[in-house]
Amino acid sequence: MKASEIRIGNWIHRNDTNQDTQLNQSYLLDNEDNLQPIPLTKEWIIGFGFTEAWEGANDILIAPDTNMDEYGRLSIEPIVRIESESIFYGDIHCCEISYWKKVEFVHELQNYHYFNTGKELIVVPKSH
Repeated sequence: MKASEIRIGNWIHRNDTNQDTQLNQSYLLDNEDNLQPIPLTKEWIIGFGFTEAWEGANDILIAPDTNMDEYGRLSIEPIVRIESESIFYGDIHCCEISYWKKVEFVHELQNYHYFNTGKELIVVPKSH
């Protein structure tokens, strides 16, 4: 994994501790070879606060803080589609998808979301 692919705050897997952790600058500078990407799963997507676009649409998830227009349609917002073994990130505007980008790793979803919205994805604490 190359340092140019990740940003401070990305979730990565550390080989030395065998744990997933959020990246900080001091660790990145000295340990590039010790980092592995984390495969993206539906659990990670939900953990970032994505929710079903509508009831029963468990394969289409919308970003946290998604806005709806006065007719209940999605405005310009990031959306994730899960299709068998693949996950895609896209943008929806008034019910039309502008693009789909295949996403394989947690840090890729974080980066695409940040570059499209200017907002960081935050892991939502699980309620017990």
